[in-house]
Amino acid sequence: MVGEIQASGLTPNKLQASIVDGLRAYVSNPDVTVIVQEVKSLKFNIVGEIAKPGSYPLSKPMTVLDAIAVGGGLRDFAKGNRIYVLRVAGNGTRTRLPFEYKQVIKGNKLAENVELQSGDTIVIP
Repeated sequence: MVGEIQASGLTPNKLQASIVDGLRAYVSNPDVTVIVQEVKSLKFNIVGEIAKPGSYPLSKPMTVLDAIAVGGGLRDFAKGNRIYVLRVAGNGTRTRLPFEYKQVIKGNKLAENVELQSGDTIVIP
């Protein structure tokens, strides 16, 4: 009845209001509920010496080690002790977070296995 409504970029409340406005021509007091089932806009990138480089959805809390597993693992000539995460802060500054793969999988330097944020890029030289 309402036709197509662009949902991308709208909050659930704004989408709900847009649908209600469209239905008012047909229903005197429309009652609409919008429920988000899945968010696909959160992503991270992984590049370099990884089996499957690319952009991946970040749908749940994920660490650097989780991301390497999702990317299929390090390739043969990857420099595991020179991996880093590029992160852009809210104010636009860029941060380089080191990640020593061999140390982390041994249980050392676990603080380097940070939780990823949307927009992070993992670089594996």
